[in-house]
Amino acid sequence: MIHILRDTSILIFIFIFFLLIIVFYQLNYQIEPSISREIIILSKSEKFKIVSNEYSSLWFQKLCLKTTLSEKLVVENLPQYLNNARSSTDNICRQFATKFDALFRLEEIYGLLKLSPVYLNKVNQWLHNDTILIEQLKKQRIIKIYNRYTHEEMLYNYMRSQRPQTKSEISPEA
Repeated sequence: MIHILRDTSILIFIFIFFLLIIVFYQLNYQIEPSISREIIILSKSEKFKIVSNEYSSLWFQKLCLKTTLSEKLVVENLPQYLNNARSSTDNICRQFATKFDALFRLEEIYGLLKLSPVYLNKVNQWLHNDTILIEQLKKQRIIKIYNRYTHEEMLYNYMRSQRPQTKSEISPEA
């Protein structure tokens, strides 16, 4: 019984102690409405100037990237989108491209693939003798996006999405 009373008194003491800390903290840091406070705004370089919300993603898609609103944005067209933004007459579009270039490095890499005749026959079967896909396979275009700050990079190869898949590899969402 003595142990329970001792433990209970310790818990009550700790509870009261924390309540006092909270009360003193509030008294010390209370905000007086009569005292004007100055909000410090960090200055940003012109490269990272914040653009207001008056420019929607649809505005950027139409005027900067120069795509139709019904067109789906895809990674494989990213170099063209950025070239359109860089060459735009609109200053906001050029700033968008400048900010992208400050954050990322975009590269297009082309690789030539030589296929043996035996393997070429297998590939023809997989791709159903589609000559356009066979030519794309031989000359693959890889888009590399490097994040200058996190040092992560992403490689995108359109041909990877065209590879044959077994039933178990195909997701039910597709």
